[in-house]
Amino acid sequence: MGTLVPDSGIDLGADLWQLYHAGKVSLPAVAREFALACNQIRYAREDARPAFQRPAKFGGTTGPVCSAWLEFAATVARFLAQTGDNLEDTGAALILATEIYADADFAASSELERLKQQNNVW
Repeated sequence: MGTLVPDSGIDLGADLWQLYHAGKVSLPAVAREFALACNQIRYAREDARPAFQRPAKFGGTTGPVCSAWLEFAATVARFLAQTGDNLEDTGAALILATEIYADADFAASSELERLKQQNNVW
């Protein structure tokens, strides 16, 4: 029964390419989506304040729900930003891991470089 993960050569290089692509392209793309969502929440947070404005006959200013909404929106934005940062860091770690493995195996390194060039991903 063969191994599921190649330990050297061209097959390892092809697997390293998948990890490299995930770290260089896929995870950063998902991280950008989290950053966009974070920005939208931040904008919505600030733009929502007028929606909580009470008429003068009800005491004026913003109602008691406004502070809860602002706190909730800030928490969601913080989680989104942190997730985006974590995805970026994970992508960088995957790239580093592929480089370390490739440095230890010339055939794997050659295949990884060939696939980078073929797919125009540096």
